[in-house]
Amino acid sequence: MDAGHSVRMRVLTPSRKKLRAGDVFVYQVRDGDYGFGRVIRLDARIGFFENAILIYIYNAFSSLVHDIPRLDCNHLLIPPACTNRQPWLRGYFQTVAHQELSRDEVLPVHCFADLLRPGSFFDDKGNQLPSRFEPCGTFGLVSYRGIDGEICQALGLGRPKGKPHNSHRA
Repeated sequence: MDAGHSVRMRVLTPSRKKLRAGDVFVYQVRDGDYGFGRVIRLDARIGFFENAILIYIYNAFSSLVHDIPRLDCNHLLIPPACTNRQPWLRGYFQTVAHQELSRDEVLPVHCFADLLRPGSFFDDKGNQLPSRFEPCGTFGLVSYRGIDGEICQALGLGRPKGKPHNSHRA
């Protein structure tokens, strides 16, 4: 349960279906408007977490779940994030299509800032990077609540009420 933590994302259709890189999913935080995301890889290493799910949340919306707009990695709503299966298991993300990923649909570098070691940045394989690359996410496993908060903030809706719950750091 959400135990006092508001989540603005609506429950769509919970799923235990196996995820694949290239899966397109929707989420909804505003009436009549679906936002789009995509599974980029299923074997990301973020801190001590192996096999994290690297996702993109795009600045792309549609009133219909199957009317998929152009998903451009240069137009992300929030930085890339590593998460687990909970957003799908709880129904906040609903897979609506599968599209094979091409090289130009994936950022050349995935950068994550280590909040406990300011100035330290890592890629999605756990390797330290020489400097920050944009867009830069958080070095840790981001919960569905954390993703919800980032989406709401990016859309100007403010963070949901309740205790802050951005990410679980590795």
